[in-house]
Amino acid sequence: MKMKFFLVSILIVLVCFSAQALEKQKGSLKLILHEGQGRFSLYATAMTPDETLIPLFVDDDPRTSSLSVLFDNTIYKMGENSKFVEKVVDAGDGAKFIWTSPLLKITEEFSFLEAGASPLQEGLKIVITVENKSEQNAQIGVRMLFDTILGEKSDTHFMTDTTNLVAREALLKGPSMSQFWISPLINSSRGDGLLVLTDATYVTLPDEIIFANWKRLVEASWSYTVNSTKGFSFHPYSFNDSAVSQYYDPLMVKKGESRQVVLVLGNSSSFEIQKSSYIAKTDGDKQTGTQEDKANIADSASGRTEGSSGAILKNFTRGNYDVIQGEVAYINQLIQEMNKKIALGEKVTGAELERYRLMVKEIQSRAQN
Repeated sequence: MKMKFFLVSILIVLVCFSAQALEKQKGSLKLILHEGQGRFSLYATAMTPDETLIPLFVDDDPRTSSLSVLFDNTIYKMGENSKFVEKVVDAGDGAKFIWTSPLLKITEEFSFLEAGASPLQEGLKIVITVENKSEQNAQIGVRMLFDTILGEKSDTHFMTDTTNLVAREALLKGPSMSQFWISPLINSSRGDGLLVLTDATYVTLPDEIIFANWKRLVEASWSYTVNSTKGFSFHPYSFNDSAVSQYYDPLMVKKGESRQVVLVLGNSSSFEIQKSSYIAKTDGDKQTGTQEDKANIADSASGRTEGSSGAILKNFTRGNYDVIQGEVAYINQLIQEMNKKIALGEKVTGAELERYRLMVKEIQSRAQN
């Protein structure tokens, strides 16, 4: 359940309806640039008789995903800052946003991948270029926030090449960095989902990847401290609402020079690689999934044997070991909060009681699924 915008003014509604969009399509992927909002949407064609388009991340309000740029100590969210003039450019097979201000020129350029250019047989390449137009050197950082949706339908929010399921807040950086992450459409017959490459062979390596509740991430001024006991709800404001922030830490950019960040994303069903490299691994003595889970994942790839080349995962399935861990952590969080109140002899307010009721209701609902 998403509760992202409690008050939407008539002015914003009018702007949304009057905004134009630039559409591009290649193969099964469709890209839409929302002019006046500085946002984009990406869709993939499903294997259905009517070839339904699957939104790879939230599309009912594309403003929930965003590109932000840090210039020294100032954060600019593109599409929402009056200091920038926005232009949308039709670039033949691709498209681009260009934002200009007295201090910065920011370009977000979109192009469809050619087969063989990456493990994704169909994908979208995004090149973000930030030019320092000021009269001094400056620290420039980039943050990309994806408001994901596909994994929320089954509480299997994310998967990576090293774990079957990311069930709670998580941080990937340094040695723990994955080569991709997926927001999977569980039980899709061909393994559909949003896949974002994080392999330095093909993209700019993020300094950090954070999985957390959307509202928590969007309200963070810049950095965010992960708490692995938290799930993807933020009571009482936001329920079962996950998102991903990719951070590219500030670097010194000389005046007149630029910094560039490259991303690649697409439908996970078009990901072709040696499967043996990406079946869930163990981390020391702690397994990221049961042997049965791993066997299910290996066997799900259209009957191919382990190590053969083929789509990364056919028919995504839940890793029950990780699901149970996530639920236990969530319940423990609720119990600890109640115990703290009792120990301090504090009274429970009406608002807190209602929040507890909602948390228990959510636990009961998830237990029935």
